[in-house]
Order: sequence, then C-alpha cells, then structure tokens
Amino acid sequence: MKLDNSQIISTVSKLEQQNHGHEKRLQKLEETTNDMPKFEYLMQVLTESQKEHSETMSKVNENLTKLNNRMDNLDNRVGVLEETKKDTKKKAIDFVLKIIGGLVLAYLLVKTGW
Repeated sequence: MKLDNSQIISTVSKLEQQNHGHEKRLQKLEETTNDMPKFEYLMQVLTESQKEHSETMSKVNENLTKLNNRMDNLDNRVGVLEETKKDTKKKAIDFVLKIIGGLVLAYLLVKTGW
C-alpha cells in the first residue's frame, strides 16, 4: 500500500501532535515524580505530628480523669463538711436551748423560793 505525499504529511502531522501531547504528559509526570520526595517528607512530618498529638491527647485525657476523680473526692468531702456543720449547728442550738431552759427554771425556782 503506497501512500502519497499528502497522506504521509497528514500522518506525520498527526504523529507529531500525538508526540507533543505525550511530551506534555511526560513532563507533568516528571514534575510529579520530582515532587514525590517532598510529599513523602510531608507525610512523614504529618504522621509524626499526629503521633505527638495523639500522645498529648492521651495525657490530657489522663489528667482530666484524675481531675474528675479529685473533684468527686472533693464533692464527698464538702458533703461531709456540710453534714457536720448541720449537726454542729443543731447541737449548738440544743445546748443554747438547754441553757436558756435551765436559766428560766433556775429563775422560777428562785422566784418561787425553792
């Protein structure tokens, strides 16, 4: 099968266009390939950073758990102190009432001559 000059020129032109398109794609691939070490480094930095953040968050969680436990303990202690305060106040009022009652009784006994 013989091709005339116009067919050969047309075919060469098409091949040149394809070649130009392939060159552009290869150039982009080379640029991407050249950037791969940068991406690998960035991924390594990101992975290390996430690991550090994970460790930090674990420590924060541990500290918050300890703080919650201490707050629970403090709540219990405050509850005990409030109950003790109520008991002490009640005992003080009872004591004062007994003294007043005793003084009133003594006063009445003195007035009645006992």
